[in-house]
Amino acid sequence: MVCLVKSRLAWLVNILMIVFLCSLFAAETEIHAKKSSVYFESTKLERIVRSALQKPEGAITPEDMAKLNAVAGYGVTSMKGLEYAVNLKELRMMNGEISDLSPISGLRQLQNIALNDNNISDLSPLRDLANVEHLDLSLNKITDLEPLQSMETLRTLKLSVNFITNPMPLNALRKLESLELNDNFIPDFSGLHDLTRLEYLDVTGNLITDLSPFRHLEALYSLDVTNNKVKDLTPVRELKLLAIEISNTDITDLSPLEEMSTLKVIYGVNTLRLNERSQAFIKRFVATEGNAVFPDSSYSSPKVFINQEVQQFPVRPVQYNGRVMVPLRGLLEWIGAEFEWDGKAKQVILSYKGSKIILTIDSDEMFINGKRQRIDAKPYIEDGYTMVPIRFIVESFGFHLDWDSKRRWVMLTTE
Repeated sequence: MVCLVKSRLAWLVNILMIVFLCSLFAAETEIHAKKSSVYFESTKLERIVRSALQKPEGAITPEDMAKLNAVAGYGVTSMKGLEYAVNLKELRMMNGEISDLSPISGLRQLQNIALNDNNISDLSPLRDLANVEHLDLSLNKITDLEPLQSMETLRTLKLSVNFITNPMPLNALRKLESLELNDNFIPDFSGLHDLTRLEYLDVTGNLITDLSPFRHLEALYSLDVTNNKVKDLTPVRELKLLAIEISNTDITDLSPLEEMSTLKVIYGVNTLRLNERSQAFIKRFVATEGNAVFPDSSYSSPKVFINQEVQQFPVRPVQYNGRVMVPLRGLLEWIGAEFEWDGKAKQVILSYKGSKIILTIDSDEMFINGKRQRIDAKPYIEDGYTMVPIRFIVESFGFHLDWDSKRRWVMLTTE
């Protein structure tokens, strides 16, 4: 009887051990599965990746990600998860809220990157991407280009609508053929003399006055200097340009273009006050078969100068109903005015040296020292910033404002 009991106990122990080992194995399998699945911070990115992989459900593994050659989409907030796409060659993520590039820092197969219209400011994760040929980072918050120096394979680079003041690091990109830097804050392009392969250059809407830095760009066939305070075309007279755009500049003399036999298209002469010789040249130019002159068609966001210093507001000034709208907080810091926010009434109360202005969001009514007035550009909120018509504010407080209609520049004097 005792032996029978011992035998049954041994059998029961063995059964329990088997159950325990099975459960342990199952738990380890589950843990391994969790570790091998890729985590995406952005659900939008996960949907994009699933579509590219044709895998609507189930765990996405690093092995799955390694199959990707191209990924494209919109509205992504984070690229976390893409670090496993080690064979990715083309990446297009536009119109999103991406700010961190570190997930793609190790994707050495990338050749084409488009991340325009995001919140990117730090480019350092791109340093080691040695095979990228095409890079679009327009409409971001970039100030420092130094991390791009090592990307020597770049052929096309788009950096329009950022906060760049110094383009010097780009001189290291000797293979560059196309460069877009329009709508930045660059006063000087000196030091780009090594870009001898550059064919297309757009510097619309910057702060340049001198074209001399471009005289060495021997391969250049298209140059756009629209909305700059450029006066003299002499520095580029030896270039073999096919097209030049000079809209809203201070150029009056086109004689440096007369001997440019390669030139076929001139943009923006309708915005210039040309001298008689240049007017005669334009008539001869358009009379030549294959040549053309086109009106200005470009746009740059307005720039605001306060006491002759250009302002880089966190949200770009825009023209709205013919008025230049600027972020209120940045403006008030210069003026020295105080403000209060009435969240219930959606009103901003501004005070300066005894004067008071009351603005209501999305309303065309304002009160200046208790008197009601109508405005033709309603205040509104964008990206958390209150946008207001600059002229109404500063002139109501007694400041002087000038408007350069050519370049859409606002000049405010507070001193």
